[in-house]
Amino acid sequence: MTVADVCAAPGGKSLSTAMEMKNDGVIYAYDIHENKLKAVDKSAARLGVTIIKTEKRDGRTPPDGLAGKCDRVICDVPCSGLGVLGSKPDMRYKEITELERLINTQRAILRSSSAYLKKGGVMVYSTCTVLSAENGGNVRDFLQNNPDFELISEKTYLPHRDGTDGFYTAKIIRK
Repeated sequence: MTVADVCAAPGGKSLSTAMEMKNDGVIYAYDIHENKLKAVDKSAARLGVTIIKTEKRDGRTPPDGLAGKCDRVICDVPCSGLGVLGSKPDMRYKEITELERLINTQRAILRSSSAYLKKGGVMVYSTCTVLSAENGGNVRDFLQNNPDFELISEKTYLPHRDGTDGFYTAKIIRK
């Protein structure tokens, strides 16, 4: 399989995907922070993972040469982080005054990431927040403007109900 992880740092999703793939195929791990990608490379080397190719890339920019070629896309976008307040109490002091700009960034990353997928390919969009505007709101906006994609499943995880931090996942397929 060919996989793109568009906001890869610190690399946990890329590494666990490589293990699931039995180190066979290729994973393109992109992130805007080049210094964080070095940590991904270091972790991959320590684990003997050879299929991860890291590259500095802004998730809002369309892919070069990979358009329509990926079987899977991991799109874990930057978010307000309001779902992890229980495990990161210092987040309470984070300013959320630019939420609209953040949502626009998330939407741009989701749009750009969808270009990687081939027909029948699956993308997982995820956040570590519980705000519907960053979650289902973004997914519905994307689906309204991209009729060649379909929502397979989605779930918002809540601490009081699921015993986890709050986060969101949506599984989207290119028809």
